[in-house]
Amino acid sequence: MEIQLNADIKKFTRELRGIQKKQIPFAVSKALNATAFDVQNTLKNALSIYLDRPTKYTISALRVKKSDKKKELIAYVGFAGGGGFKPPKGAGTVPSEYMSRLISGGTRRQKKRAIAVPTSAFKTNQYGNIARGKIKTLLGNPRKYFSGTPKGRGADAAGIWERMPPNKKRKAGSSSRRRNPNAKQQSIRMVIAWEPSTHYRGGRFPMFKIAEKTVRRQFGDRFRSALKYALRSAR
Repeated sequence: MEIQLNADIKKFTRELRGIQKKQIPFAVSKALNATAFDVQNTLKNALSIYLDRPTKYTISALRVKKSDKKKELIAYVGFAGGGGFKPPKGAGTVPSEYMSRLISGGTRRQKKRAIAVPTSAFKTNQYGNIARGKIKTLLGNPRKYFSGTPKGRGADAAGIWERMPPNKKRKAGSSSRRRNPNAKQQSIRMVIAWEPSTHYRGGRFPMFKIAEKTVRRQFGDRFRSALKYALRSAR
């Protein structure tokens, strides 16, 4: 997921002549690059406004590809893994993939295993996610947790279930059964659901609107400043 920044500079260069016009590509490139970093910073700040506790991994995944006055007067801003931006080293989930679903919507499908989705009974980390290694920790305690589908339930009940202490007050979504008439009641509750896919509604992060607004606000001043510098340094 990336944004392409270019500019129509006719209105800024109508009065220029001679050597001044020769400096335009340099000034445009310099202004585009400065504006691209403006967009990057604005998007980083906006992530915390539109998303629930975005991770540092996501925030730091915003990249800038600068323009080159000799090759291409276009700058790019996007998330690592998308367009011409390399994915982070050792990345399990590429930022451009999951952010594209938050920006434009879409469906996430797991190729091999089901997708782990926490229920309201599960305590997520500070970013609202399942902490790395948490599932392994839960399943390492089989006396309290088990993975599967309880008997008598449909396929949509697949997940990780917690065995609750006998006679403990049940919460919504819990179920119970007796081994024999004299046995104490034991409840179970789902803490993590195994889902074949998850659906995302687009527009949660209005990346393009934010970028467009920033470009309109910043580019004019950035170009005028870059042109003044170019003319001062012209030979």
